[in-house]
Amino acid sequence: MTSKQKYRIQGRFALRDPWWEISCTASRLNSKFVMKGYPSYSLRILRQEEGRSIVSLFLKPCGVDSDFVTRFMQWLPVDRHVDLTNVEEALNDFGNQSKENGEQVESDVLHRISKSGIVVLVAARMYPHVMRYMPTLLPGKFLKLLNKEKETADVQGLPEKQKDESILAKLENLIKTTVWKLGFGYIMWKEFQLVRCETRVEAFRDCKLFSTIPRLQRDALVLYDDLKNFCRQKGHTYIDRENLQESMRSCGIPEVNTWEAVNFLRNQGVLKVDKQKIALRNLYKYETEIVECLSTVAMAEPWKIDLDVKEVLSSAQRMRMRAKAELEKEQSSSAQNGEEHAPLEPLPVLDSSLDFDDSFDEEFDPTPVELDPDQVRAAEMMCANPVTVISGKGGCGKTTVVSLIFKAAVAQQESKKEKELEINSSCEGNKENGAQSPQEVLLTAPTGRAASLLTKRTSFTAYTMHQVLWSFMSTKKSPSGEPMNWMFAKVRVLVVDEGSLVCVQILHSLLSMLTKYAKLQKFILLGDIRQLPSIDPGNTLNDLFESLQRVRWAIEMRTNHRAESELIVRNAGLIADMGLKKTYYDLDFDEVVDLSETFRVPSPDKRFILILLPREENDDDLQMAIKQLLQRPAPGLKDDRSSQFVAFMRRDCDLINELCCKNYSDHTTKDCKKKLNFQVGDKVCCTKNGYVADIDKEKEIKDMEKDTKEMQKKEQAKEVRKNIHNCIYFTSLQLVQDLSVKRRQLLLADETGEVVLKADYRELQRECKLRHAWARTIHTFQGSEEKTVVYVVGNGICQTWKHVYTAVTRGQQRVYVVAKIGGLERAIRGHVIKRSTRLAGLLTDMIGKLKQTWDDLYTQTSQSYLGTPKRGSSILPGQSTLWSSPGPSQAFCSTKSKYAEQVCTHNTAEDMIYGNNTFQSGSPSVSKRHNKSDNCDTPTKQQKTAAVESPLGCSRLERLSLASSTPKAHARKLFPGAPQITEDQPQ
Repeated sequence: MTSKQKYRIQGRFALRDPWWEISCTASRLNSKFVMKGYPSYSLRILRQEEGRSIVSLFLKPCGVDSDFVTRFMQWLPVDRHVDLTNVEEALNDFGNQSKENGEQVESDVLHRISKSGIVVLVAARMYPHVMRYMPTLLPGKFLKLLNKEKETADVQGLPEKQKDESILAKLENLIKTTVWKLGFGYIMWKEFQLVRCETRVEAFRDCKLFSTIPRLQRDALVLYDDLKNFCRQKGHTYIDRENLQESMRSCGIPEVNTWEAVNFLRNQGVLKVDKQKIALRNLYKYETEIVECLSTVAMAEPWKIDLDVKEVLSSAQRMRMRAKAELEKEQSSSAQNGEEHAPLEPLPVLDSSLDFDDSFDEEFDPTPVELDPDQVRAAEMMCANPVTVISGKGGCGKTTVVSLIFKAAVAQQESKKEKELEINSSCEGNKENGAQSPQEVLLTAPTGRAASLLTKRTSFTAYTMHQVLWSFMSTKKSPSGEPMNWMFAKVRVLVVDEGSLVCVQILHSLLSMLTKYAKLQKFILLGDIRQLPSIDPGNTLNDLFESLQRVRWAIEMRTNHRAESELIVRNAGLIADMGLKKTYYDLDFDEVVDLSETFRVPSPDKRFILILLPREENDDDLQMAIKQLLQRPAPGLKDDRSSQFVAFMRRDCDLINELCCKNYSDHTTKDCKKKLNFQVGDKVCCTKNGYVADIDKEKEIKDMEKDTKEMQKKEQAKEVRKNIHNCIYFTSLQLVQDLSVKRRQLLLADETGEVVLKADYRELQRECKLRHAWARTIHTFQGSEEKTVVYVVGNGICQTWKHVYTAVTRGQQRVYVVAKIGGLERAIRGHVIKRSTRLAGLLTDMIGKLKQTWDDLYTQTSQSYLGTPKRGSSILPGQSTLWSSPGPSQAFCSTKSKYAEQVCTHNTAEDMIYGNNTFQSGSPSVSKRHNKSDNCDTPTKQQKTAAVESPLGCSRLERLSLASSTPKAHARKLFPGAPQITEDQPQ
């Protein structure tokens, strides 16, 4: 501003000391000015009278003694001009003329100044472009770069040679010469080892640097930025040539310039080109390495799980039936005595929490048990296959089956180890080491709420995927980079629940870590393919399911075992059917409440209820509808611990949270200063994964003895910080007097009332972004469930049948659907954008290669068994094969006798890749015609096929001779006519 008036500007300023000159753009908002964009910094040109006061202010924060500052200011000649540019020279002169300990005082003062901030001043003098442009180009990294330069100066000092090699010097030269490199994170990492430093095109324009960039690099920046937005907004992992060309045409870039930019970025390593597909480097890498990890798991030494899965599931079912009968007997007896009791809670068909380890030692129970054939087949797949994908709605028993099978497998493994120890007369110390085997099964979920539900439903401790990754990053590494004493180093089985929420980036990180630094042998992915995909790019669950279902490594469990949610599941199936067929017909609502008429409260026995908003639209229709549901209250909404509101629009969530806060906690969500207001009993959630200090554990550390070893202190300091993830909590607030400062503490408790964490409110808000959680969006509540769910559809704009399906399946017992007339139909008929990904094609190609490998291996093994080695083969009749297992069938039998047994039981290489799992349940082998049937046929139906005995043991041996063709000639083609995915080719 040209006028000399003073203005108060509100904004975020990284450097706020009085010796900085700050330039920014501000706009008037009501009665105040608010900064727009980011500021730039430079050292102030001080007048003589200002220089002395600024220097005095500068020395005090540097830790210089006040007496020294006073003596220095008194010594300073009146006619000498001093400011921050020549303060070092003035201090040197003062030290030379000092009579008492001049040299010692001078070196100590200069050392303190260099450690406290002189580096920033040097940067301001030597790197003006960095101070001017970096706050806008890299706003999140500006202070970190300055602190990094300061840390380097503290260790090495700042001689002239190192000034030229410093990161700020490199960035200064970069801005002057090739500033376009700041727009590509991969180039910044490759040349400067800076992680996640990437500038947006808008930032270049704000700094007026975009016009100084050459035309080719400008087009490359626009293309790269457009491709990032395309993948982030629509979830694709690549774009085809036609869409890219059309998008660039809309940006005003000619076709010739577009392909020049693509070729430039491909040469720089930023883009990958695969025929007609153009992908970002990171997304291309994620999908490719996911397939490589799965291939490594499939070809690695397998975990042999020899379980009778039917007996395991039947035993758990019998114990569940006994527990239910005993509970009914107790309640009937108490009812006869006139005692009150709670209603009988419905139990799942298979309860994984029951202790059935000793059930096999009990006498045989002849009680017939009807098992779900889908659960039996899923259990057999998990035992036989290295990779298994299980899809199904909530209540079909996915997590229960996983828990039962691996609990039995771990128990079986422990019993075998104990027997071996008894035979070998091992010491007791080895027995204690075997107690850590349950950690070999790692259960994870993408959200904290899903992980907590997984822990409750299974017998294992579940973690969020971010917790596993963070544990690896925080673990001490050896010089070779391997983690030392990592808690997940012995993991053999990885189970990921709610797979629809998992993006390619997080799955790639987890699989890469466990395949390289753990003992991963099995990977199991659970989820529902009909739910919404992840917010980030990728469609991992659908890609894995579609690809692996062809080779019988994936199954869909279709039977619902929750009696109270039968109507919800049936309507969810109708929603999915209408969405896939792009049609609409009325759902099976057991009650419809039209708010255009007199409101009536639904009866408690209703489970699927439609609330129609008034036909004459008003702005407060939704507000009046929610108020009526809360004030009555409607069935299931009396207790906020067992109910949840779900909406598509964030503004609808804000409105509902305000109404619920007034109804349940009797206060508003914000105070008079427009700040979030949290009170005792509020329902809150953390919208960001973060680590905060547990105050109770901090006190324990402070009370430790002084002679505690330094290493123990570091380990306990790690335990002080606790991960707070996307869970729902209920608050309890305290004000604690700490060192004469009021410290607001917040206690977070789960729905049972158990305190999870006691943390400082400011730290919790800063690290985890605490928000009220009576209402949440569909995406943030995905992966969670509640007894009663109220889904606000509204007018249905921008929603699809996947949104409706995902929201409805969050309810366990009761679902309210609040919609305008025609809103539900509009949502179900909404267009679903199919995500473009490479993962499915890469998996198909991987399966084909594995099939060929196992097919060749089987051919060599069968000929070795007959004494006729294959021409050109290096495997002789008496030698072992290249791998210890031919495939996933027969629990990966690894010995020569097992291979011969496979020949006699019709387990060809084709059966290996298709996973003939009937051996697990003890049923005889089935014909190929039967194997082609639907993968949901029950094993009991397959047992009806009678096996014809042969004098030679099997019909295949009858046809074998030295002159006959090898079994490979009779192998069925796995994917006839399927397109092959080629590697990245330069275009």
